[in-house]
Amino acid sequence: MSATVPESVHQLLKAFRLRKSKSLAALILKIDLANLVVEHDQTLEDLASLQDLADELPETTPRYIMLSYVVNHKDGRVSYPLVFVQYTPAVARPDQKMIYAGTRTDVGKAVGTMGKCLELFDADDLTDAWVLAELNIAA
Repeated sequence: MSATVPESVHQLLKAFRLRKSKSLAALILKIDLANLVVEHDQTLEDLASLQDLADELPETTPRYIMLSYVVNHKDGRVSYPLVFVQYTPAVARPDQKMIYAGTRTDVGKAVGTMGKCLELFDADDLTDAWVLAELNIAA
């Protein structure tokens, strides 16, 4: 069982992917379980830290997160990877977990992150160290 990703969400993801700002930001998507449609939850711009994003995540409901991340490398370079995260709290209902897992591939294609999806089970684990480790980046 999976949800549909409407054209409006594709356009929203494209606009987020092409944004000019170089700050930490997140686009959060959710699934309307009654209609099985992916929809926009919220956009967080100019985040001070990943903790600010973690504080916005619900404790019991899954979400998809498109994260515009900032990496300061040891050699002085700065990169801005686009990171796709599936947030699935351990206490989420089994039917929600199944629908989000079944829809992940379609959302990942819409996000355009080449199939790479980080899986987050506890919002407290959303730290710079976790993201860098998951991306295999030594910054």
